[in-house]
Amino acid sequence: MVTLSSTRHIPPSLAHPLDPLTASEIRKTVAAVRSYVNSDAGRHLGAEKILFNSISLREPNKYAVLLWAGTFSEKQIRAAGGNVEDLLRQADVSLSHRRES
Repeated sequence: MVTLSSTRHIPPSLAHPLDPLTASEIRKTVAAVRSYVNSDAGRHLGAEKILFNSISLREPNKYAVLLWAGTFSEKQIRAAGGNVEDLLRQADVSLSHRRES
């Protein structure tokens, strides 16, 4: 999972927080994964080549979406026992890699 943004305000290019990832978000995700794999923390993978099977939106917290939509106020959500979090745009990544010999 890669966090792309952490804000209650969805970029104006998106009509809704559940819209699919944009091309820019996908590029940022690929760059973040490659950066990690090439970092000291990711060296244990020994990955020579990364193959991305899929990159998709991780659905945000439903209460954050309800708050964004104006369906409920933060006070109403908390009164119902909901946990209001920042609206996050995150990517789920499925990949495989070939290890170095």
